[in-house]
Amino acid sequence: MHSGITPDEMSHLLAQLADGKRSSMRLLYEATAPQLFAIIIKVTRERSSAEDILQETYIKIWNNAAGYDPGKAQPFAWLATIARNSAIDWQRSHYQRKVTPQDSFELVEDEAESADDRIERRQLEKRLEEVLAQLPQEREAEIRDAFFRGNSYTDLARAAKLPLGTIKSRIRRTLLQLRKKVGDD
Repeated sequence: MHSGITPDEMSHLLAQLADGKRSSMRLLYEATAPQLFAIIIKVTRERSSAEDILQETYIKIWNNAAGYDPGKAQPFAWLATIARNSAIDWQRSHYQRKVTPQDSFELVEDEAESADDRIERRQLEKRLEEVLAQLPQEREAEIRDAFFRGNSYTDLARAAKLPLGTIKSRIRRTLLQLRKKVGDD
């Protein structure tokens, strides 16, 4: 389920898009934009470009809605594939424009993560996963939804049927707990 919309409802919205019903695009956008944006930004790592790509993604969804086949893919998987492919296409074209002349290769600094940094990052990620697993299930889900799945605080508050301020406070307290526990090592 994505932001309160079931896969069947999402399929229905895509069918309505294929028939040219504009209001379905607004509903689909509201239900899926945070998750698709998270996918795009993970590939591009550039917020402003990711915002542009998200808009392009919804244009592609509009133009290709008639081609969606519920028998071949879940609706969100289909949307996520379009978003991911759009981001990859952007990244390929973006980096092709930044080709360095061969004679200046020795002047280019290696930006790859060092082995020591990679090991340290993986250890920290493992420690974070361990600490997350120790949280109450509801708090763990809120953190994962907000920071790993790209859901907004508003989406979380709506899903939990709680005031926005309550969700923000709970997540802030949980983050402080996590920071303390991860930093204890």
